[in-house]
Amino acid sequence: METAGLNRIKNWLRELGRSDKAESLAYRLRGARFRFVRAMIGELDPGAPILDVGGTTDYWNTMGHRDPSHPIVLLNKTKESSSCPSITAMTGDARDLSRFADGSFALVHSNSTLQYMTSFDDQRRMASEIRRVGLSYYVQAPSFWFPLETHFLFPAFQWLPERIQIALAMKFALGWYERQTSLTAARALVRSIRLVTRAELSALFPDATIITERYFGWTKSYVALKRHPSARSLDDRKGNKR
Repeated sequence: METAGLNRIKNWLRELGRSDKAESLAYRLRGARFRFVRAMIGELDPGAPILDVGGTTDYWNTMGHRDPSHPIVLLNKTKESSSCPSITAMTGDARDLSRFADGSFALVHSNSTLQYMTSFDDQRRMASEIRRVGLSYYVQAPSFWFPLETHFLFPAFQWLPERIQIALAMKFALGWYERQTSLTAARALVRSIRLVTRAELSALFPDATIITERYFGWTKSYVALKRHPSARSLDDRKGNKR
C-alpha cells in the first residue's frame, strides 16, 4: 500500500510533468523547444502542409500557434478532436505512412512519440517514413539517460532489470499509470516505452542535426532537426550578399 508521503511525492512529480500548466517544468521545457518549430515554420512558404505524428490540437493551442496559413494534419492511433479549421485529425500508424507520397509535407513534426515504438526496429520504420514524406522534420524524444523516467516518474526506472520494473508496476501506481494487477499487463506496460540515446537517434535520422536538451546538467531529451531545403538556399543567398 502506498503511504501518504509517497502519494505527495507522486502528485508533485505529476504536477512538474503536466505540459498543460504554464508553471510546470514540462510546459517550460516544451515551450523552449517550440522556438525551433516556430523558426522552421517561418521558413516555409504560405500554404505549405505540416504533418504532426502523434500530435494533438491542445499541443498547438498550448504552444500559442495560431497561424492558419499552414494546414496541419494530426496522425494518431485514435482520432483526435479538432475544432480548428486548419487542423485535420486522422488515424494511422507512424510506422506506415504509405497513404502519403514522398515529400508530401513541407514539415513533419513529432513530439514525444518515438518512445512509444516498442522496439528499435519499429523506431527505425517510423523514422524512415518521416524522412520519406517530409522535406524537413522536427522529432523530439526523451533521453534514456535522464535519471527520472518521465512516464513512470520513478528514479532510474529505465535502468533497472525488467523483472524489477514489472514488480514495481504490480506493487505501485507509477507515474501516469495505475497499479497493474497481472504479470501480463505489467510486462506489456514496461515494454510500451523505449527511450533512446543520442547515438540511436542519430542513427535513426542520419541527415539531421541532433540538439540536446539539458536540465541541471542531465540530458533531458533530444531533437532530430532537418531544415527545409529552401531554407538552406536562402541562407546561401544571404551569405553571398555579405
